[in-house]
Amino acid sequence: MKSKKTKVSPKAVLIILLIFAIGYLVKMSIDEYKSQAEAMGIVVCSEEGCIKTMHIHSDIEFDLCGQSLTLPRETGPLSGLHTHKEKNYLHFHDEVQLNSDTKEQLFEKRLSIQEVMEIFQIDAGSYCGDSEVKIRVLVNELEPQEGLGYNWKDGDHIKLIFEAQ
Repeated sequence: MKSKKTKVSPKAVLIILLIFAIGYLVKMSIDEYKSQAEAMGIVVCSEEGCIKTMHIHSDIEFDLCGQSLTLPRETGPLSGLHTHKEKNYLHFHDEVQLNSDTKEQLFEKRLSIQEVMEIFQIDAGSYCGDSEVKIRVLVNELEPQEGLGYNWKDGDHIKLIFEAQ
């Protein structure tokens, strides 16, 4: 018995491919929109004030009296400053307070370089001995006026430097 071969129409194949391509583009657009909203955060205001939800990342390197440091992975509270599997990559996702009038972010200790030092127990004595130490912070190759109080932002490249005097 001969089997009957079904001929697939090139037009049908083209329509199926077009449907898949449109579906893929729609999915990619939705994913891009979500990732932008996540990076920018969502602002919510009420009578009590304004908050912004944040999910941000920043890389950090260390020059501690000539020694480098690799942060421990999977460390810190998930509702604040923490690390995951990436080397020296800070993560933060939680709410932060905003100025109700200007919608500018208020100082957030959990985003300060000082908090990085506290959570990961980085102290000058462990790296520089009994020497007097000057602590410097560079953010995107510039020294911020706030020093250790600088609130890091998404995409910042941070360098913490201990210099023996």
